Amino acid sequence: MCRCFKCPRERRPGEEGWYVTEVDGRRGSGERLRVFVCPRDYEEFAPSERARWTPLTAEAARPASGPEVASRSADDLAAVLAHRGMTGWALLVRDVAEGRIRRVFLRQLPADPEIRHALLAYLRSAGAELTLSRSARRRTNGRSS
Repeated sequence: MCRCFKCPRERRPGEEGWYVTEVDGRRGSGERLRVFVCPRDYEEFAPSERARWTPLTAEAARPASGPEVASRSADDLAAVLAHRGMTGWALLVRDVAEGRIRRVFLRQLPADPEIRHALLAYLRSAGAELTLSRSARRRTNGRSS
C-alpha cells in the first residue's frame, strides 16, 4: 500500500501518476526509505524538487518483504512502517529510539489495529512521554486489546 507523505490519500490498485523517491534512513545505517507522493501534491512541487522523484511503477509499489509487526524493536517497527508507506511514523520511531524526541503528542493514530498497537507499545516502552488527542484516545479505547 502506498500513502502520500503530504496528504492522507492511499494509492488504489492500478492508479497512475504517483511518484516515489528514496531518502536516507537512520544515520550511518545505509538504509533507504521509500517515500510516495500523489499526483495532486506532486503538481504543487517546484520544478527543482520534481527532479528527485520518479514515476511509480507496479514493481516499485509492491512493499519489500520486511519483518512482521509482531517484532517490536525500533528498527523492525520502523522498517515495517516504511514498507507500508507510513514514513512519518517510521521517522518518529527512529527519533524516539535515538533520543531526539522524548515528548510525543499524537493527534491521530494509524488505522490498522496491529500497527497502532505495536506503535503505542513501542513508544511507551521507549520511555516517551505520550499524550493522545481525544480522537486518538477514543480510537485506542474503542478497540479490544
